[in-house]
Amino acid sequence: MEDVKKSKLYTPSLLETKDEVEEKMESGFEAYSKIINGLSEREAHDALTATVSRNMQQYEEITMGLMYVILTDPALASKAYRDLTFISRDGLALVWNRFSQMINERFAKMSDTTRKQVLWFAKEMVKNSVSGVDNVISATVKQVAGLTFSREKPVFPTKR
Repeated sequence: MEDVKKSKLYTPSLLETKDEVEEKMESGFEAYSKIINGLSEREAHDALTATVSRNMQQYEEITMGLMYVILTDPALASKAYRDLTFISRDGLALVWNRFSQMINERFAKMSDTTRKQVLWFAKEMVKNSVSGVDNVISATVKQVAGLTFSREKPVFPTKR
């Protein structure tokens, strides 16, 4: 029997495995890691800029990889966000578009860590006055409001 890969973005389920978006994000993360591995910060930025400048496919791949880091690894999220803003060629339009889509389609299935990171990511985009972030905020508020009334467990676990 084939090994089922566990999702880092969504709550584990026996019936569902990783979706196409998560696989794209992981693939982008692997590409991002290969590019920056062993480089100084300046060299890494130069390598990332050169990579994303090649074509739109490379830009999307690296962007999705950085979003994956932001949503799954709170310790590396701020560095990944900085890299994301550094390489952005479209004012983060690709980011907030994909982010809104993820929130609208899969928020209810996101893990607790991912939900916390969704809020952190949205807050950072608001802090940096990212154009179009209102779509992300609107989608998040709708999903949180819907889940709050349909669950006993809190949508965002509190610290104890």
